[in-house]
Amino acid sequence: IQSAINFATTTGDSVTVAAGTYVENINFRGRNIKVVGEDRETTIIDGNQAGRVVTFVNGEGSTTALKGFTIQNGLALSGAGIYCENSSPLLKGLLVKNNEANDENWNHGGGISFIAGSARLENSIINGNLANEQGGGISFGSDNTVIKDVVIFGNTATTGGGVGSNGWSKAKFINTSIVDNYGTDNFYSYQEDTLSIINSIIISNTNNEITMGGPGGGVFDISYSNVKNGQDSVLVESGTLEWGSGNIDVDPRFVDTDNGDYHLADWSPCIGTGLDTSI
Repeated sequence: IQSAINFATTTGDSVTVAAGTYVENINFRGRNIKVVGEDRETTIIDGNQAGRVVTFVNGEGSTTALKGFTIQNGLALSGAGIYCENSSPLLKGLLVKNNEANDENWNHGGGISFIAGSARLENSIINGNLANEQGGGISFGSDNTVIKDVVIFGNTATTGGGVGSNGWSKAKFINTSIVDNYGTDNFYSYQEDTLSIINSIIISNTNNEITMGGPGGGVFDISYSNVKNGQDSVLVESGTLEWGSGNIDVDPRFVDTDNGDYHLADWSPCIGTGLDTSI
């Protein structure tokens, strides 16, 4: 895959990847191209614990895309599965699993780390990733990331078992389930964030579903979402919680959580309670 990326020097080029397991650590190298796997169930990029699996750090823009892959077995200080800094790619149809942000120093983003860009993550599953410190599934900071139609489950970190912010972010979460993660909190916001969650489910095995921490104030806007224990599950150490319209606290009735199926069952009380959004 890396060899194909190296030769794809024209903006808009596409690299099509056949089903198989590719033991590589790839870097987009500033190419505004599309790299598309046959299917995330059959097309696997395995980092072999030799570093980050996929890296975007050279200003890749919104015409850049990574689609249809399993991203697994990355090992790095941060963003072990996918590391995206100062770049704005589309990440779609991915399974990001079993990656680890592990170092003697502070580390974050076991699955994915977004920093100072405007990336989009869509129609993906983030599962079984680990960060020793923060953001077992996803971490982000100083960014404008949009996360839509994503399931983040079974991830682990000290803070932000599912999701952790390093601060100064304007991230949006839409139609996203952040569930069954492990840590002191499910979603940790550090400081001076302006975060929005809509049409989402936040239910986990943590002390707090959401913690707004850090020395500086931020804003966390939640609406039309299912949050376990409602507003009582949000610890506000600093900043402002905007508890909007349409929030509920019910069993979402997923299809089969024992086997990782977090689709809503036909009789789920969450069906029909969201708000139309085209973000």
